[in-house]
Formats: sequence, C-alpha cells, structure tokens
Amino acid sequence: MNRSIYEFELNYNSKTSSWYFTTAQERDDFYSLVKERFSAEEYKNKAEAFNKGNFIQISISNIRQDSLDSIADIVPYALYDGELIDDLTNFIETEYNKL
Repeated sequence: MNRSIYEFELNYNSKTSSWYFTTAQERDDFYSLVKERFSAEEYKNKAEAFNKGNFIQISISNIRQDSLDSIADIVPYALYDGELIDDLTNFIETEYNKL
C-alpha cells in the first residue's frame, strides 16, 4: 500500500498542530498564503529566532507510506515571534476552514 500525506505544521513551545491536505499543491498554496500574510513578521535571520528562544515554526512535509515504512520529506520552514501565536493560529484555522 503506497500513499502520501501532505501536511502543514505549526510548532510552538514543544507542541505541534497539524493540518492535512489532499494534494501537495493545495498544501503548498496554503503555506504560501500564511507566509504572505505574516511576511513582515517573519524572522529573516533564523539564528536571531533561535537565540531569542520564543518562536513559532511553520513547515510543510510530505510523508510517503509504503508497506514497509514511512519516509518524510521536510520542505521549507519559517520562523515567527512567539507573541504572534494567537494571530497566526486564528488565521490558519480560519483559512483552513474555508477550504
């Protein structure tokens, strides 16, 4: 059995929230929508985010499952200040529910 899972993830304070999509293109478009909406708040210097410590990470991944095991490909990720968690989560939930 071969199947692929297209996932959008938000990681904050060791907690992961995931949203799933039917196609990679649909998931990629959603990732772009979120990045575009919060582009002004994105850390351009990832080291700065890691040094600060209170950050949100969004990422996308492809998980391919076959009869023997699973393989995950992590694609891009972006980092944002942790103070944006409510705004970012609300935007993601609102836009995902429109799909």
